[in-house]
Amino acid sequence: MPALRDLLAEAVLFLKASDLPDALLEAEILLAHVLRADRLYLHAHPDQEIPESARAEMLALLRRRSRREPVAYLSGGREFFGRVFAVTPAVLIPRPETEILVECLLKRLPRNCPTAIADIGTGSGIIAISLVAELPLARAYAADLSPDALEVAHLNARNLGVENRIVFLQGDLCHPLESMIEDHSLDAVCSNPPYIPTSRVEMLEPEIRNWEPRMAIDAGADGTAPTRQIIAQAPRFLKPGGWLALEMEAGSSEAVAALILAEDELEMEAVVPDLAGIERVALARRRR
Repeated sequence: MPALRDLLAEAVLFLKASDLPDALLEAEILLAHVLRADRLYLHAHPDQEIPESARAEMLALLRRRSRREPVAYLSGGREFFGRVFAVTPAVLIPRPETEILVECLLKRLPRNCPTAIADIGTGSGIIAISLVAELPLARAYAADLSPDALEVAHLNARNLGVENRIVFLQGDLCHPLESMIEDHSLDAVCSNPPYIPTSRVEMLEPEIRNWEPRMAIDAGADGTAPTRQIIAQAPRFLKPGGWLALEMEAGSSEAVAALILAEDELEMEAVVPDLAGIERVALARRRR
């Protein structure tokens, strides 16, 4: 049986031969998954002998990764805002830039008062779940067109202990809210909507274009169709002074701001950059 360090070294060489730049990190994530451990365990037990069954499982995952299947789908999880979320090919893989949206709302929503939030296009539920986990008196409505995505989001809410404070709704954008909540009753509407123009989808990395759900990426001809609809629909549900927070594509902040400014019931508040300095989140408020 190979030692853990030897299997890890073998995995790194395999991934490097497949021209994958983060070979060590990815090898550690996959081996930790196979061993049902964390990455610290790998460094603490380099001499552990690995059964052939585990080596075979690891090699199967490496072959799938060499075909550019995302590591998050192979391992079944991704960390976001300090919590590990289950992910499947039914949902977009969580990304660090979406944490900016969560941080923006946490700075603006009261922690010690009841709040109501809607997360539109919830996917794996990372935004709604993170917000209610950080705001002990908050409740959320998490809507998605995909029933399969909602299954993943529901699983994450249950695993992370907030299932009783989130209502999951199936339907397109804000429409599922119409039969569930009163007008002007939400403190925030937020979304990481699709925002890649159709013409650019095929230019994305193979991990994205070939594996992640197209409906969570493709935003039509100009890349703003879902964003435009959310901006038009959100004021109906927001309280006066309620927040609208939208993630957006790099370089689209002027277009998104123009859409917000064209909506009489909204006023633009801020455009917030991510850690790379890219304008990433548009913040608006319903007029009082």
